[in-house]
Amino acid sequence: MKAESNARTILLIVLILASAGAYLYLNIQHNHRDEQAITLSATQLEQQVVEQLEEVESKAVLPDAKLMKKLLEGGKRFLPAN
Repeated sequence: MKAESNARTILLIVLILASAGAYLYLNIQHNHRDEQAITLSATQLEQQVVEQLEEVESKAVLPDAKLMKKLLEGGKRFLPAN
């Protein structure tokens, strides 16, 4: 009777330890995956900001450049055509 009781106790302890180990493993993996998602979304956000800045820079109106362009176009009128 005592041997049967010890076997059940040992089996119950092994089952509890296995359950706790599985819970800890899954919890650690879940947290690691969340950290990767945060890092990935931060990287994607940075890429989006860079793309938006490049888009704004390409659409930006530069008065200096427009003035130089008009001066060059006006200067072409005075150059002889070949």
